[in-house]
Amino acid sequence: MPEYNGQQPRLNFRFSYPPGWELSEEVESDYAEVVLDGPEEADPDFGLTLSIAVFDAAPGETNLRVLAGQYAEERRQQATLQITSQRAVQVAGRPAEELELRFRIEIADETVTVRQRVYLLLEYGRLYEINYSASQAAFDRHAAALDGLLESFTFHD
Repeated sequence: MPEYNGQQPRLNFRFSYPPGWELSEEVESDYAEVVLDGPEEADPDFGLTLSIAVFDAAPGETNLRVLAGQYAEERRQQATLQITSQRAVQVAGRPAEELELRFRIEIADETVTVRQRVYLLLEYGRLYEINYSASQAAFDRHAAALDGLLESFTFHD
């Protein structure tokens, strides 16, 4: 299985991902992201995407439940967005919040239901957002890619 091993200070983590997924990385002064795009044929309706975005946390920002609420509120501006679950979990042995989201979008004159599973965690003064997105039809079929990433995800301590 291919492995990602971040070399930038903001991308101070490593994880495994499925063969055939394309990896790209973007690093800015206040933001960084690693994006994995699944094979196009795996989800022709929307596309499979796994991403890990890293943002500077505001000073004193320590409550993951509040941050998850803010995250959800920012996304509620999409009229079709539903938050189907939110719970406290662990990622890389650290506290995290898991959100399940569902929304509809128009693609090529068709309405596609998209599901997302998002993990938010605070570490090293940064907010880490791990996000898996796929069409409703493909989400469960390819969720093992997310499971593998989460099981192998570790920080460079």
